[in-house]
Amino acid sequence: MSIKKSGRWAGPTIVIVGALALSGIALGFVANPDRCLVCHSLQVQFWRGTLHSSAYLTLFAKNAHLDPDCAKCHTLGLNAPGGFDSISKPIEWKRLPADCPPDQAAVECFLTPLFGGKVSPIDSRLDPERYRIIKTFYHEKRAGVADNVLKDFLNVQCEHCHGDREIHLKTGKRTGRPVKEATCRQCHTPERDPAFTFKKVKLIACPLMKKK
Repeated sequence: MSIKKSGRWAGPTIVIVGALALSGIALGFVANPDRCLVCHSLQVQFWRGTLHSSAYLTLFAKNAHLDPDCAKCHTLGLNAPGGFDSISKPIEWKRLPADCPPDQAAVECFLTPLFGGKVSPIDSRLDPERYRIIKTFYHEKRAGVADNVLKDFLNVQCEHCHGDREIHLKTGKRTGRPVKEATCRQCHTPERDPAFTFKKVKLIACPLMKKK
């Protein structure tokens, strides 16, 4: 389900946020998997190995990252409450990277070097080795700037599946919900992904937390 208002796509996460708002839970995205590492290191490390963790790269590689109809499923919270509304600025930096010229979008400056300076489409099915190299480089580079990132809305993250987690981070309360097929179908529609079945969720489902 997507909502379009005033020519802007609210994005798939609007459903997640709306459900939390109705339950009286405060809005707000963590939008930074690094902040989940303290308690969920196994899950974050697993997520980094999935295609979800580099979903934005496929858009950027074919110059589709500024297309709102694509970006709404490859980023978190585009035009949603607590998300971001500037499609060219999906990362909130503490300080803009020093090596980025002022006339170039920071996200483009950050990602272009991953491709050796020449951006071209990547496909994990047609050229898995090239995809793996670029994806690995991306996560290494992202880790190197972790201290300079306030919020990072790139890719398909924890909060796409589990709802906004800001209240969880602040209180420790379990405010998530089970991942259902309807959650995946917000982006994996028959038009976009006719081969999708909910059984595929097993491929990207994070390891379960151990009960204390």
